[in-house]
Amino acid sequence: MLTSMLALLFMAPDPSATLRCDGRLVAVDDRDFQLIETCGEPFHIERWAEVISQGIGPDSALVRQVVYEDWFFDFGSNRFLQRVRLREGGVVRIDSLRLRGRSQPLPVCRGGELRRGLSSGELLRLCGEPVQREDLDEALRLGQPPDENWIPTRRERWFYRLPNGRLSVMSMQHGVLQRIDIE
Repeated sequence: MLTSMLALLFMAPDPSATLRCDGRLVAVDDRDFQLIETCGEPFHIERWAEVISQGIGPDSALVRQVVYEDWFFDFGSNRFLQRVRLREGGVVRIDSLRLRGRSQPLPVCRGGELRRGLSSGELLRLCGEPVQREDLDEALRLGQPPDENWIPTRRERWFYRLPNGRLSVMSMQHGVLQRIDIE
């Protein structure tokens, strides 16, 4: 009896690895089309790729690109925003974020809710689309040829206009707000 109860406990899905949408669940290992069928379209998708090279002979390597996406969902002000990470179209991670859903962005992109550590989806929900984005287009090389990985630093600057004509500059890295400057 105890053994069967333990087996059921270990077979139960990890609640942090699922997302409930209209009474149905999305889980790690589901596919992108299943996520859309269950939860609908996300309000924001952030895409990036890593290049992986693996030596297969003395003068040759197999090189491939691995595509990642973070899908952001807003299910209303009574729930926290959700981020679902996909790797090559399959769900690999589900996160409940700190910001609750909202119907309108802030009139001006500043204030107490604006802080380091916000995800790109949270920043978009708080401030709306920036007037300009600047991609710094860098990558970190790990390893030596032919076994090497090229991982993008994913550094960006997002610009928001303030009422006084100055700009609020959001420095993002890996989809997370790192710094806020006024220019």
